[in-house]
Amino acid sequence: MKKIISILLAVISLVGVVAFPAYANENADVEPCLNNGNNCLYCFKISSSGMLEVSVKYAGVYGAMTKITITTYIQKKTLGLFWTTVDIGTSNKKWIDTSTNVSGIITHQFQLKSTGTYRAVFKVVFSGTGGADDKIENKIEAKYS
Repeated sequence: MKKIISILLAVISLVGVVAFPAYANENADVEPCLNNGNNCLYCFKISSSGMLEVSVKYAGVYGAMTKITITTYIQKKTLGLFWTTVDIGTSNKKWIDTSTNVSGIITHQFQLKSTGTYRAVFKVVFSGTGGADDKIENKIEAKYS
């Protein structure tokens, strides 16, 4: 009888793991615990004419944040598998913005030359007196057809 109950419990446990897997919802609004920053809102859009626009709206912690560094670059999907960095006319193909303002918006535009799937990669670093630097990365995809 113990053997049957053990087998039955093992089967029930296995069914529970397969039928109800634990996962994180990638669309959930989960904010990391930050020392020097309050939040960042990201925007990446491509118009029908191929004008690309990226922006980051940020807010730091008053009295703690001393500087923000935002690095943004654009990648294009190649062969349906690989991401290659797009030449946006800057050295090292990146926009690097710094500010000591506690809040603000950083925006860049670029005219795309060809259709395809693109993504913007955002790397944000809040520096300040509130503890270790806050490092946040985000990627957003958009299509230009």
